[in-house]
Amino acid sequence: MIIKDLAFNFDRKESDMNFMTQEDLQKQIDEKGLKNVSVIELNEKSLTNALQEVNDGKKLWKLFLILALMFLAAEILIIRLFK
Repeated sequence: MIIKDLAFNFDRKESDMNFMTQEDLQKQIDEKGLKNVSVIELNEKSLTNALQEVNDGKKLWKLFLILALMFLAAEILIIRLFK
């Protein structure tokens, strides 16, 4: 038993499947002066990995560990040479 018919007629512009290119998006961001917005380039990565990299940032702990060990070795050499 149908009580009432209900239909939603949306404008055809809402169904338009023309998308902006990456350059167009970057141009719009620059024109509007948005500083906290960036376009994610996926290249070879999956979307999940790209979003995680954006959220976590670049992991530099390995670099800092290597630099700390190098400076420690340099300090030991300086202390032994100038003693």
